[in-house]
Amino acid sequence: MRRKTMLLLIMLSLFLAENAISQPKVKVIKLPELQSYLAKQDDTVRVVNFWATWCKPCVMELPHFLEAYREMKSKKVQFLFVSLDFVQDFDKRLMPFVKNRKVDAPVVLLDEPDYNSWIDLIDPSWEGAIPATMIVNNKTKNKEFVNGELSKEMLISKINKKL
Repeated sequence: MRRKTMLLLIMLSLFLAENAISQPKVKVIKLPELQSYLAKQDDTVRVVNFWATWCKPCVMELPHFLEAYREMKSKKVQFLFVSLDFVQDFDKRLMPFVKNRKVDAPVVLLDEPDYNSWIDLIDPSWEGAIPATMIVNNKTKNKEFVNGELSKEMLISKINKKL
């Protein structure tokens, strides 16, 4: 009986440890935290992709960004995927999406439902549609905002111009 209990405890521990490791980390943030991230004064290129699980072009573009993220890990490039999903959909939609798609890049959920109050603060050229991407190197004061989808090749080219 003791062996069965011990074996059961070991199996349960392994299951919980595996699930804890495989759970993606997604943080809910407000605009000031995103602005602070974008304003960091260093020579790192920041790629900030605005997307949502309900946006078909965003979902189609995501694999290209994830490939670029994985390929550019050794360079001074940081990726941040900013979800514009609704906060009430965090557990039932966003987290399962991130886990099922094996999104291993940093993801945050921007909790700012009044888009009109903050879109211009990110970039005045933003038309409000997603996907949208900001690529910025604050040290060189080189910033670009892209409305719409980017292929992996276009994305990497734009990043390399900012390095």
